[in-house]
Amino acid sequence: MREKKLGTMKKKSVAEEQNDARNDENYADRKKRDFVYIVECSDGTLYTGWTTDLEARMASHNCGGGAKYTRGRGPVRLLYSECCEDKRTALRRENQIKKLVRADKFRLINGEREVLDARDAKQGSHKRRGAKRDGGPI
Repeated sequence: MREKKLGTMKKKSVAEEQNDARNDENYADRKKRDFVYIVECSDGTLYTGWTTDLEARMASHNCGGGAKYTRGRGPVRLLYSECCEDKRTALRRENQIKKLVRADKFRLINGEREVLDARDAKQGSHKRRGAKRDGGPI
């Protein structure tokens, strides 16, 4: 008769599980991603936001959830999305896009990525408010 051995399976450590996940060919697909997106509301206005799950966020906007701005303006239609390397980059990109005028947002939607590059170059030429002066007497 064969004996049952309970609890003899070796549990994997967290490090071993993480290593297995990294070796898994689908690891990159399962990794959390950050997106910036632009939607058009039913009243024709544009809303820019960020999320880690575009499908869920669109469903949330269209079910009356999501951002306060879109709650009374549904259904929304996704016009543009961009994958960012991390949350910080996504939030910065969202802020850049929100500062654009409507016409520039549509240029971005239509594939003119240099819209933001040109705007950043223009802003870079101005001194920041409150920036300290170079050393020396006043």
